[in-house]
Amino acid sequence: MFHPNLGLGRGPQPRAAIRAVVALTLALLLQVALASPQERETATPDTPDVAPAAAAAAAGPVRHLSTATDPDTGLVTDTYVKPLGTTTPGEVRNTRPWGEVGLLQRPSPDASIVIVNVAFDIVDPDTLEPYPLDRIYNHHLVVHSRDDETNESELRRAVAEVLRKTIPAEDLPAAATFLERIPRAAIRAAIRGTLDAAVRRTRGHSSLLSPCGVGVGVAGAGAEWRGQQLNVAATFPNDPYLNGTSLWVEPPGTTWGVNAHLIDLRDVENLADAVQCNCEAYARRTPGTPQNWDHGPLPGGGIQCCGDGALAPLAPGSAAFADHTAFAAPLGILYNVTWFPNTPEALANVPEAIRTLAAKAPMQTTLMVSSNRAVDGAACAGEYNARACAADPRAAGDPAAEERLWMEALDRAGDVAPAPRNQTCEPGESPPSSESSGNGAGPRVTVAWSHPFKLPDGAAYDVRSMYGHQHVGGRSVRFVNVTDPSTPVAICDSVPRYGAAPGVVGDEAGFIVDIPGCRFDPPLRLRGGETYAIRSEYGADPTSHAPAAFLGLEGVMGYVILRFTVPDDAPVATFSASGERTVASDVRRALASGGAGLCVAAASSGGESPGGDSPGGDSPVGPAAGPMAAFDSNGSDDAPDDAGSIVTDADAAETDDVTTGDDSSAWRSVLLSAEDNFTMSWRFTDDANSAVEFKLRMDRPSWMSVGVHRPGGHGMPDADMIVVQSMDGGANFAISEVWTQAYDRPRPKAFYGFAASAAALSSGRCAVEVSPEGAIEASFTRTAAAAAGDETGADIVPGVPTTVVWAHGEDGFAMDYHARHRGTVSVTW
Repeated sequence: MFHPNLGLGRGPQPRAAIRAVVALTLALLLQVALASPQERETATPDTPDVAPAAAAAAAGPVRHLSTATDPDTGLVTDTYVKPLGTTTPGEVRNTRPWGEVGLLQRPSPDASIVIVNVAFDIVDPDTLEPYPLDRIYNHHLVVHSRDDETNESELRRAVAEVLRKTIPAEDLPAAATFLERIPRAAIRAAIRGTLDAAVRRTRGHSSLLSPCGVGVGVAGAGAEWRGQQLNVAATFPNDPYLNGTSLWVEPPGTTWGVNAHLIDLRDVENLADAVQCNCEAYARRTPGTPQNWDHGPLPGGGIQCCGDGALAPLAPGSAAFADHTAFAAPLGILYNVTWFPNTPEALANVPEAIRTLAAKAPMQTTLMVSSNRAVDGAACAGEYNARACAADPRAAGDPAAEERLWMEALDRAGDVAPAPRNQTCEPGESPPSSESSGNGAGPRVTVAWSHPFKLPDGAAYDVRSMYGHQHVGGRSVRFVNVTDPSTPVAICDSVPRYGAAPGVVGDEAGFIVDIPGCRFDPPLRLRGGETYAIRSEYGADPTSHAPAAFLGLEGVMGYVILRFTVPDDAPVATFSASGERTVASDVRRALASGGAGLCVAAASSGGESPGGDSPGGDSPVGPAAGPMAAFDSNGSDDAPDDAGSIVTDADAAETDDVTTGDDSSAWRSVLLSAEDNFTMSWRFTDDANSAVEFKLRMDRPSWMSVGVHRPGGHGMPDADMIVVQSMDGGANFAISEVWTQAYDRPRPKAFYGFAASAAALSSGRCAVEVSPEGAIEASFTRTAAAAAGDETGADIVPGVPTTVVWAHGEDGFAMDYHARHRGTVSVTW
């Protein structure tokens, strides 16, 4: 049985001909329109042979297709294709940016460049034919940039310069001491956040400056990406610089990687379940999706339930049931970069407006509706389940009863409820822009608001553009000034446009194909002391416009991306609920932490096993990097936050006594994962059972982590976690106490505004050994009781069964997306 609209195998010739025309159009757009309207001088250093249409390409390195140089402007456009391997009907691809599949090439990698635009498409990497959304759904695709700079001394000087300008003189000696004690090559990891953005700005480079550390960075978008790319080109048809809309100053020596979350929709049983990552549906073909404490699938949907390799259910009678691998099809990314060198000579030849903008080092921030509580602007659970209005039969059309049932469901879920508590059901205003809006607006919509965002007094952003992002069923996402709650002012309303033609690239019926944004010329000044919020609206009635009219809308998003510059006389600051996040405030928090929550050790390669009576006590680096790590107020550029950090149930594990007897000081251990012989051992270190010593050991050379839950906890959110990782290739390791509210990258607790000194982890008792064969063993000590005042901490009580989550990477010691290397065990201490 075939479903012609989704198509196992090649479509009929007329459709193929249409796609060929579209492919040619997109290729011309990529290589001509987005570079410059003038004639080109073109070099094709390594153009590949085109493979037969039926050939399946394996994941492989990037192929550089061409270089086009505009003789009038000097703009260069490099075009590449990156094979991602193959995908089968219903299969999910979620690539690791720094794994083999995700690594990309960038132009002139050893030099700083000014990027004018990055355009991309999802294609067959052999034929370059683009895939329509109803064939390969783009949940999101983000190109990340990792700073691999090795000039440590120059970077330290830049940090010192920023500190001298931003923090009180009385704090400088302490800050200088911390800076000096950071281990070699770990400085980059220690300064992330507002301090890193300030350093980049001083050096003339762009940066992300988001409360959650997320954003499209170099490039990225969801299903709306083709429409947005065409919008920019159409808005500035005669301007090769596109009015600086996407201008980004990239530092030298960076590495690019892509997190592409793509879903093969051929022959899926239920379109809504597939694109919304419904947990129960994916659990049917992919056992081990994230589960509740009772081992049932999580409610609703989200990226945590459709990680790399997950399989959506297939329609009854699908030919892929017999062998879905027989329908493997090649998948790739076609992308180009239009740029010019960041040199005085090149800058002298660009228009003055572009030269001035580049000198200001444009930045980017992302503000989102979150399903978890606000923790000083860092509520990062960006996916949520939209409230179903008038959908509960028990309400019988009674709004009060419907409201009561809604709140009862949230109360049962507690702080990790997968939906914002403030969602309301409101009358619909107007349908989203569409040529096929069907029945138009339904009688009600569901509206969710973010928590308020503020900039500190004296801070300001000059915003040049902003645009929203929503999932299927979205109707509007607004950036609103709510300084006066009685008279909110909508600054920008991004209204999605839905497609009308099944299988037509760029106009796929029922899918969001564009979300236009807003541009400001002159720039819009956002000031400290004002309050802003995001309003996200989704259809909530069967007559509302949505693809195939499906409802409950699950795993949706509502966020707005701002591109801006910081005025010369304003401090570098980020949005937060408190309105207090600046370089100075982050440094003050770091200085007050006293090294809490972090222990740093130089790796050894043999000799006495780590984890003895005094692990790490004689380490030359000891806890030195601890305080600086708390500068992290913005997350990491090493991995995407929305890469889908996933923790699921493993088989029940047995806990073994390493030595016999009931002595709580005896070592006990549990096998976390047989695949890599990943084990966790522990013992209480004194008669009062007041401290616990841990050893983590694994046969894979990778970062690793464990998390302890409070009673009733389950999965990754709200676990009291310890992460072991290295940012300098394994020379020095940071063992840190971290936390997250969501299936999201965990961060130091100070990042969330909690007391920086509230930590159970000892900052002076840790060690790491990496064997020549690649096995890693780490030891550390923490208090059995959570630190006083730490509302995120979990107690370790002898004899009490406790849920423990674990995860590790595929390769590399820097924390990255763990993919399927994760699980849950029950441990009796």
